Amino acid sequence: MTMQAQQLALAQTSAAARASVSDFTHAYYDNRVFDSYLSFASPEDEEEYRKREAQWREEIAKAQAEHTPQGDLRAANLAIRQLEDAGAHGADRSADFQPMLDDLKRKAGALGTQIDAAGKASGTQRGQQQAATAAHDEALDAALTPEVLASLHAAKIAVADQTQDGHGLVAQEVASSEARERQ
Repeated sequence: MTMQAQQLALAQTSAAARASVSDFTHAYYDNRVFDSYLSFASPEDEEEYRKREAQWREEIAKAQAEHTPQGDLRAANLAIRQLEDAGAHGADRSADFQPMLDDLKRKAGALGTQIDAAGKASGTQRGQQQAATAAHDEALDAALTPEVLASLHAAKIAVADQTQDGHGLVAQEVASSEARERQ
């Protein structure tokens, strides 16, 4: 598999995992679909559970905010832990529980495999960072409509080469600007 194909596969797998985690967080935290199934041994048990629940929600949000395959994988694994904890408190009685858990595990497993493959292909830390950046860019491109992308390209908006150090300006760009000023 070419590096570009591997990066595209990583971006797609990361986006799929991110979508599953987003579906989970919406159902679990916003719609509270499992709350009616939860039972606790004591008020203290419920209090501890709710503290873990709040912590996992925060950590999932932080992981997703990274916008990297690694962050998406961490978010998926946290969602799995949250769901398994809910299952231990009765949520596993819901018909929605097992399909949601299976989906999260499947997407996390696939993403972990893609991340490992990308890391082995690059062989270096810098290569891993470039693969994550490219995966993010591919996912971003997939999220933008063709009209928006066409507008960005028509306006000649581009992201600086992230593999280079410095401020992102290129001498060639400066020279062409100076040439335009002379005209």
